[in-house]
Amino acid sequence: MTRGPVAPVDRDVVIGFGVVVLIIAAALAWPSGSRFVEDAANELRLTISGAPYLGYYMGLDARDASGANAPRLMFAPGRLPGIPAVPNVAQPAFVTMGHGGWSWDGEHVLVVSAQRVYLGDRRGQLRQIADLGPDRHFIRAGWIGPDEILTVVGSPEWLTQRDRRWISRVHIGAGAETPRPISQGAARVLWGADIREGHVAASPGGRWIRWGTPDTSGCREWSGLYDVENDRLSDLVDSKGRRLTAIGWLRDARLVTAFCDPAQGTIDIFLGAPESIPSVPLATLPWKPRSVIPVVDRPRDRILFAPGGGAEPATLTAIEADGRRTELGRIPAFTAYADESAFLWTLSRDGRHLSFGASRPSTTPAVAGTVPQRAGVIELATGQVTNACPDGPRGCGNLALR
Repeated sequence: MTRGPVAPVDRDVVIGFGVVVLIIAAALAWPSGSRFVEDAANELRLTISGAPYLGYYMGLDARDASGANAPRLMFAPGRLPGIPAVPNVAQPAFVTMGHGGWSWDGEHVLVVSAQRVYLGDRRGQLRQIADLGPDRHFIRAGWIGPDEILTVVGSPEWLTQRDRRWISRVHIGAGAETPRPISQGAARVLWGADIREGHVAASPGGRWIRWGTPDTSGCREWSGLYDVENDRLSDLVDSKGRRLTAIGWLRDARLVTAFCDPAQGTIDIFLGAPESIPSVPLATLPWKPRSVIPVVDRPRDRILFAPGGGAEPATLTAIEADGRRTELGRIPAFTAYADESAFLWTLSRDGRHLSFGASRPSTTPAVAGTVPQRAGVIELATGQVTNACPDGPRGCGNLALR
């Protein structure tokens, strides 16, 4: 019998099979219940099928050995709930702890914990890149370039000493620059809630930081800009004198702003240079109080919005810088309570999964003043909603996908 030519074996298949065999062998040789076995299982699953998404988020109800509240960074390897990142950088509730989203290339997540800065990779592993020492803590941090981070720094008593703030740049591979003081007025305003992101909302290059003060009548906050170079504050208003909310930055450092009008049931979305006074909206769309507001889709340099989304189904829409709109699909309702405010977070790099958030006033006297949060993922093709954690006094939040 004559045999036909034998098809060559794909090199990637051979390598993948070898990795699987090695992981299985190592996992069988390791004590059961260890983190190594869990990592090996994750590696095996990712190798065989690929993760539908990767993400980091904050688990806000975690406890330390003494039972005290200690928020912890969690890693979502294509499923929820996730697992603690390694090393475990949980901190007491009164100590700064958070992450600043994925880097521009999607390879690392920025993490701040007290006086230290870490980078998290696509396997949930953290690497320390900066340490300010015990006298100062990082309050917030955000990417301003492929390998550069802008941070707001405070004293360890930053909760009570709100008039003491500094700016510091962190260069990957070179550590943190000496912090530069912010004027007292700027420090107070910079403390204003950045309600959509747990990190510095800085422009590419680091010239501008948006700040905000809560507002219950419009897009949840009024915003302004802090000029890092000149230590100067300015308000954001349109040509009608209406105060605007800063949404985020496109790659060319143009700023996306919005005005929410509950009386008209609309939102005006603007795009322009920092400190410009916009007059013509890029888009005017339906909007309801507590429904989502726009976000910047940084990997694709565009705006995402789902008019009315949160308490009811909505159409996820991409808005380009020239005003063109593309419907990406329907998303289901994802809020669970009438007093919850809804947020869009990030769209995965393959465009198949969308992370969301929701927050509501605390009803637990023991944690009065906190904002219980929820976070989760929506699979756009099926509309399936998966929550990152069960309801709790604080919950979980800031789920950033790649």
